[in-house]
Amino acid sequence: MTVVNQSTLDSYPVTLAFEQFSLQLERTKGTPGVPIFDMEGGCMLAASISRNWGAYGRFVWSINNPQAPQPCYSDSSDGGVGEQVESEVGLAGATYRLIMPRPIGMPQGTYKGSTQFTVGGDGDFAFGNNATNFNNAMLTVHLELDVRHDLYLRFPPGSERAVLEPPGGWQAYLGGRGVPPRLERDLPFRIWSTGPFKVYKRCEYDIGEHCGIRNASNHSVPVEVGLSLPGNVQHGGDAARRIQLTTGAVGAPVFEPQQLLANHPGQVHFQVGREAVGEMTRHAGTTYQGQVTVVFDAEL
Repeated sequence: MTVVNQSTLDSYPVTLAFEQFSLQLERTKGTPGVPIFDMEGGCMLAASISRNWGAYGRFVWSINNPQAPQPCYSDSSDGGVGEQVESEVGLAGATYRLIMPRPIGMPQGTYKGSTQFTVGGDGDFAFGNNATNFNNAMLTVHLELDVRHDLYLRFPPGSERAVLEPPGGWQAYLGGRGVPPRLERDLPFRIWSTGPFKVYKRCEYDIGEHCGIRNASNHSVPVEVGLSLPGNVQHGGDAARRIQLTTGAVGAPVFEPQQLLANHPGQVHFQVGREAVGEMTRHAGTTYQGQVTVVFDAEL
């Protein structure tokens, strides 16, 4: 069957592989015992209870090959006596294994799907020759899967403050070599994740699509905020290298681990471009600052 994410509408195929069946039978006509042990076909007896000289029984049959099951049945004959036996089915049950994609590739959320099986005769669930009085000729199985991913980050102490500097420091600028090409700071972190996630930013000061830093005279310049993740994480099918973050969750870039992330390295990049640095040098002696919040979100 197909299950669909109720928020994102992503869909994935899943398979029910039935592994065991159980029945409760009670003889209503005839003297031979309820047939439990004389089995043929693609099953084996897993457990059974029999009482009243075999007039009542419960049993569990295991499917030998759940992915390619063969019919399972028992022989109700009794040494050639030929007496007709009738039994009532009081309870029926089944166990199954769910075969599904790796959850690491599935967006977080609730997935729903359903499928139907025919009951009786030569249907998907056939209870033998002359079985009658089914209360329904169709069995509908509904699945609801709740996918919740773990997402954990660890930044080193002091990461709450990013001091932006030219590549190699301020020595060249102080020595009269002109305006630095940029100001930058990379903050390293470690990441653990079991599934896809999106990342975006929130700004204390907004300057277009960028966050801003501002001095005491209210002069502002934009700061580009990017993200780099390990090689086994993709964005849009490519490596996640210096991906620019949006302001707010709308349209935020989505990152898809190709395998479990466990203590892998990443970096948040902050950068002020040459033109903005030139503006800042005309306000030498002032301090520019602003708050940027980077949000890692497993809710896609």
